Amino acid sequence: MRVIYIDQLFVLNGVVNYLLLLATGKLCGFASKRLRVAAAAFAGAAYAVCTVLPGVPPPVSALPVRLAIGVLLSLIAFGEKRAFFKAVLVMFAVGAAFAGATLLVSNASFKTLLLTVAVAYAVLTLTLKFAATKQSAALRQTVKLEIALNGKTTRFPVLRDTGNALRDPFSGEIVPIVNYSELRDILKMRRENAADAVITLSKTNPELRTALLPYKTLSGGGLLLAFYADNVTADGKPLQTRLVAVSPSEINAYGGIL
Repeated sequence: MRVIYIDQLFVLNGVVNYLLLLATGKLCGFASKRLRVAAAAFAGAAYAVCTVLPGVPPPVSALPVRLAIGVLLSLIAFGEKRAFFKAVLVMFAVGAAFAGATLLVSNASFKTLLLTVAVAYAVLTLTLKFAATKQSAALRQTVKLEIALNGKTTRFPVLRDTGNALRDPFSGEIVPIVNYSELRDILKMRRENAADAVITLSKTNPELRTALLPYKTLSGGGLLLAFYADNVTADGKPLQTRLVAVSPSEINAYGGIL
């Protein structure tokens, strides 16, 4: 005769569901709300207990019902997220991985099963952190940009952005886009639109060569004021263009992008 301890089933299933939903949130990039995740996890545990109670009709534990419960748990945990349906698919995939881990020790004690699930979650979390660190390092490479103009030099880090499509119209080289705040020492100009800024610069710096460069973004496009510096280097290496575009707003926490 198979003996099932309801309390152990409820605790084990609740903990497994909790770790499964946390792992789903990590994979989807959600900032999971722990109380909602816990509520979903132990709602699932209560369903698991119901499926083994005497006299419960077989349809309660049928596959379609189990799938529907899985969607319900995702709704409780991540219902406010835009990528909710993605979370459902990821949750089922992670659930299959957790099931594989517990199957290896299916005849073990309650403590061993619990430890196995915790180890599986820890391995998944460490793998995600490692992947995120590698991706972050690749995406957040910075270079030291140095701009010289009229005897003045300013140096600051910029983010290397492979999506920067702003080009020098003559040489075709990528033009760095620099936050206005980084250029205050070498450009004496107020924050204004590109056309007015050209007029201001032509008055305050009559020998400075300027240009207006067209740009496009996902939200629209327009013109960026650019000027020809005396020298522009990135990590000590001269750029093939001396054009520098000025962003009136802060692009990022760095000095701009290249």
